[in-house]
Amino acid sequence: MAQSAGALHGVRIIDLTRTTAGLFGVTILADLGADVIKIEPREITPRTLGRFATTGRTKGGVDMRVIQTYRNRRSLTLELKHPLGREVFYDLVRHSDVVWDNYRPGVMKALGMDYDTLSNINHRIVCCSISGFGSTGPDAHRPGYDPIAEALSGLIMLTGEPEQPPLYPGTPFADMGTGMFAAHGVLAALYQRQSTGRGQQVEACLLDTSLAFLYLDGTHYLNSGTLPQRTGSKSRSGPLVGIFHTQDGYIVSCVQSQEQVLHLCRALGHEDWLQDPRFNSAANRVHHREELNQLGQEVFGTQSTAYWEEALIRADVPVGRVNTLDHAFADPHIQSRGMVVSTSHAGQEYKALGCPVRLSDSPATYGPAPSWGEHTEEVLTDVLGYGPERLQALRQEKVV
Repeated sequence: MAQSAGALHGVRIIDLTRTTAGLFGVTILADLGADVIKIEPREITPRTLGRFATTGRTKGGVDMRVIQTYRNRRSLTLELKHPLGREVFYDLVRHSDVVWDNYRPGVMKALGMDYDTLSNINHRIVCCSISGFGSTGPDAHRPGYDPIAEALSGLIMLTGEPEQPPLYPGTPFADMGTGMFAAHGVLAALYQRQSTGRGQQVEACLLDTSLAFLYLDGTHYLNSGTLPQRTGSKSRSGPLVGIFHTQDGYIVSCVQSQEQVLHLCRALGHEDWLQDPRFNSAANRVHHREELNQLGQEVFGTQSTAYWEEALIRADVPVGRVNTLDHAFADPHIQSRGMVVSTSHAGQEYKALGCPVRLSDSPATYGPAPSWGEHTEEVLTDVLGYGPERLQALRQEKVV
């Protein structure tokens, strides 16, 4: 596969990840030009386990996760538990910049592939490890997944209607956020390596990410002792901020300043609300938020989503319709942003979501998602310089 001359051209990543957080994080760097060598098991791969077969997330038998998060990689099958497989892995480490895994803490050390071991082979190597609970603390050994991290952190308890059970968010924020934080950490380690000449260990975990995502609610609790409550479709930041029913759908209002509140009330035909003693100051509006939200809901319900969107945009009020995916991807502005890209896998063309990072001089590229083991011989010969006899011996030993 031809390598991109993107911003990270010349950076080689050994990808040992198997779950969303790791795959998502590596894909960000792959889209920006890194040469990613995906090491996959010789006999079985998560691609073939049919994880999404019963959820409709396949097309023609292809897992859509492969299309979205395996692109821009070279696939190498390698039996890492075999001594010869580890020798091949160590050779790759000598020619690479980053080793990225998402095993439970302790697994990489048991395999002889932890940072202390690999830094003795290549002192410039950066090792990035993603896990559920991190490498320290009493729960470090536990398996961790996105819903568990969001539940333990308190995020799920903040989501949903006040008098109803808490809800799990519609997308795996902990997984994807951990991947993004890990990518930031890898880039920081590579940057520091320019001055120190040495790599280092980078760590990110789902629980830490979920705690970081508590943001203002978490900080407020730590300093006040007051537990935030679920507010459902409305924001805790203030009244007239949140989701409102229209005649035919939903719309989100997000007024922040006094001027925006004035513009919204005027557009709703009720500038008089701000003369009401309950709503004539920011503090009073917060205290009486439920009453003001109810008044707003009654007005929003009198017209269509399109009517209110046009009226509020015209009034310079921050607003947006609540789209289903078909309407979102048909939106002219979303189409203009180039976030839907074309990629391929096994000779078939697919659409995927693009990289949200924009660099003026080195745009992201979208190479194909490789077939399982597609680049095994290419990597061993072009990167490591193995000859035909060495390749044959590795095949005979069932290492590749």
